[in-house]
Amino acid sequence: MTAHFDVAVIGLGAMGSAAVAHLAARGVKVIGIDAYYPAHALSSSHGDSRLIRLGYFEDPSYVPLLQRAYENWRTLEARLREDILTVTGVLQIGKPDSKIVSGTLKSCALHDLPLETLSPDQMRVRFPVFSLDADEVALLDPQGGYIRPEAAVMGHLKLAASDGAALHFGEKVTAIEPGEGGVTIVSITGRYHAAKVIVATGSWISELVPALRGHAVPIKQVVSWYQPTDGLVTQPQRMPVFIRDEGENGSFFGFPSIGIDGVKVGRHAHFREPIDPNQPNPVVNERDTDC
Repeated sequence: MTAHFDVAVIGLGAMGSAAVAHLAARGVKVIGIDAYYPAHALSSSHGDSRLIRLGYFEDPSYVPLLQRAYENWRTLEARLREDILTVTGVLQIGKPDSKIVSGTLKSCALHDLPLETLSPDQMRVRFPVFSLDADEVALLDPQGGYIRPEAAVMGHLKLAASDGAALHFGEKVTAIEPGEGGVTIVSITGRYHAAKVIVATGSWISELVPALRGHAVPIKQVVSWYQPTDGLVTQPQRMPVFIRDEGENGSFFGFPSIGIDGVKVGRHAHFREPIDPNQPNPVVNERDTDC
């Protein structure tokens, strides 16, 4: 027999786990299905940290969404009695006319967000781990910081289950078949009918939504960890999370020493090299980690 649900969520990483948790909390009859098991290493949500900020340089329209996201993260923490979001401040660094600096200023001005501008000299005193060029500035978003993604995924799934969601792990969905009154979800072990479906499968999304082929293209992202020579200045209390605009060389992001691995640094979108998510991770070479 085919089980019936109001909503099916396919993929239970950061987006899918949050969706299934919020739906279950509203009393929706929901099923969540994932080909793997929670917080697996192939997920876009894998790892110990993801950057979060309010002063969004990409577009001021994101700011209300981020303000709501902060509320939701604090609600999640309260229900779990666990820390998920850590505020360190976020430094957005670049030349005054760079996209990151000018965009951050625009978003903060439009939404009246707190922001502090720091010169290279001020940065050397306040945050000595950073070295700015004479023509650069740093914008400190005091409310920025990082999310613990795997803890967030596990927390959302825990609450979803307690609120009545059906959660299936290790079950790959092979097809979504539109039909009368909704869709049929076909997996390797069963069939489920749902009035609505949310597809949150990350790198695999075009397998179930062919219209996204050529648009949603997974790319290689490389991050590196470095052991500091002075561990004191890289502690979260003294080193904010950061984004740095390097002009034609792209932008870089980084985190303080959160755990034993040291300081984490990566290049946004890396070299935009497409990957096949069904193949082993590509080998990382010296060029990949040259930050």
